Order: sequence, then structure tokens, then C-alpha cells
Amino acid sequence: MAYSLKLRNKAIIRHGLHLWYVHYRELLENIGDIPSHIISYENLMNPAKAGEETYNAFKFMGLSCSQEKATELCSTIIDESKSDCTTTKNDYPPKIQAMWDKLKAIHNSQ
Repeated sequence: MAYSLKLRNKAIIRHGLHLWYVHYRELLENIGDIPSHIISYENLMNPAKAGEETYNAFKFMGLSCSQEKATELCSTIIDESKSDCTTTKNDYPPKIQAMWDKLKAIHNSQ
């Protein structure tokens, strides 16, 4: 998100990282017992993983859809060339890295 803000709005990376951190910190602190499902934007923008990511979200919402149908849907509506998502490993400040690791662990345990 921070890099996207830099590209689109000329935001300073440090500010974008702080905004990202505050957003997710507040979300995790306030979500309580509300049923929730984390979607990985990186997976959603990856044609090899988008169908499974969408299928799992549909399942969470109680919607009936096969993984094949979810993959087909993604291939028609998601344009990965529009993504500014990077899979490059970055050196994040410790609190940012800790939050990222926490979110990935929650996502992977769903």
C-alpha cells in the first residue's frame, strides 16, 4: 500500500507504511468476535492463486461456487497488469514486519 501511495500520490514511504500499520492495528484491535476473512491482495492479483483466494472468500461468505468457477471469474475480471503489488522482499521497520507476519499468519490459518 505504501508503495502504491508513493506511485499514485507521491506520498513518502514512511508515511504510507505508518498509515498501513495504523489501519491494520485498529482493525485487529476492534474486530473482536466479528466473523472475518482476510484476503491476500498479492494472491488475488496472481493468476495462479486468484481462484483459490476468491473461492475461500466465497466459502466464508456462504456462497456456493466451485474453485474452477472462481478461477474462471477471476480470469475475466482481474487485470493483474493494473496491480502495483510487488512480491519483492522489502526490509520493513520491525513493527511493520511484525504486523505483516501477523496478518499472513491469520490469512494462512483460515
